[in-house]
Amino acid sequence: MSLDETFAELKGDGIRGGMISDISLGGMAFSYQPEKTPVDGFKHVDIYMAKNGFRLSGVPCAIVYDTIDLT
Repeated sequence: MSLDETFAELKGDGIRGGMISDISLGGMAFSYQPEKTPVDGFKHVDIYMAKNGFRLSGVPCAIVYDTIDLT
């Protein structure tokens, strides 16, 4: 499956969205624009694919790793 145009929105204390770069049974990685609000308040994620309109909403999640990409 190609992840082109596949996005995630973290939801909880606000909303943070970005493009998914990797997803599997073990977790998901995606890039987003940095903001001042911490990511530890996010409790659910929505995943959607722009090409076919697929949307999976309200999936429980936990942030296990968050870093700034300097590339």
